[in-house]
Amino acid sequence: MRLFLLPVSSRRTLLYCERLEQAGQQAKASMSVIDKATVKAAKLWSEWEHKPAGTWQHRIVSSGNAGLRRIAFEEWGLKSVPPLSSRQKAKAAKAVANAFDSPALELELERAIWQVETALTKEKAAKEEQQEQQKQEQQKEQQQKVSEPATEEKAKQ
Repeated sequence: MRLFLLPVSSRRTLLYCERLEQAGQQAKASMSVIDKATVKAAKLWSEWEHKPAGTWQHRIVSSGNAGLRRIAFEEWGLKSVPPLSSRQKAKAAKAVANAFDSPALELELERAIWQVETALTKEKAAKEEQQEQQKQEQQKEQQQKVSEPATEEKAKQ
């Protein structure tokens, strides 16, 4: 299988995947049902494209091609990439599982947990300090309210 990245502009590329065909009968024998149906549909579509204009087959192909032209080229390029086989899926799942079993990942996870706990502890301490300051301010305000009437009475006498 060959993967091509074709530059479309300075910031965009088109992905294209080309399957390398096996030799003759061996290739047909190893094709899945989906691959066989895809080849048959492509042949039928090609035949219908060459039908005379005005026939129902040609009208279906024309409207189908008009719909397909509305698909973004990035998405259109992905259709050439074949799906994973069950064996490849199992291999990928095993690789992911092995990646998450590594001691380095456990160490990184423990470090991340410690960082979160430290941040939460600091945040809690900051909140408690802020609450303490608010209580002190409230006490000062209450003391000032209590002392204000006493100073007013002395000033009147």
